[in-house]
Amino acid sequence: MTETEWFGYQGDQDELRKGYASRTLYLTINLDDLDRILCSGLKLTKDAMVLELNGAGMDKALVHAVEKWSVPSHFLLPAWLKGVLVTGAWNMAYKKYVDWHGKQKKKLYNKTGHHSQTSWGQD
Repeated sequence: MTETEWFGYQGDQDELRKGYASRTLYLTINLDDLDRILCSGLKLTKDAMVLELNGAGMDKALVHAVEKWSVPSHFLLPAWLKGVLVTGAWNMAYKKYVDWHGKQKKKLYNKTGHHSQTSWGQD
């Protein structure tokens, strides 16, 4: 991300550009807080399910199985997220290429007049 700041200027309009400074910020993504929130949400959901199951008079074995289930220590796996992002970027790029290629084919066929793809070279 690039950030530009204006510090003001002294003098005429030609000096205006000298009042700016730019810098590049390299962002980092820390998923620990989000991971903790999601794991906490899972624990709260589990606790609510146990209360509901007990209140509904469900089989004790089922309630015990839900109680026994432990919330994972990490919900988000950075390697998995990276893979999903890369796959998404490739899919988006491929979709854009297919769209562009289709437009190129239409332009080509529109320039050839009455020819279709199957009739080329058959005149």
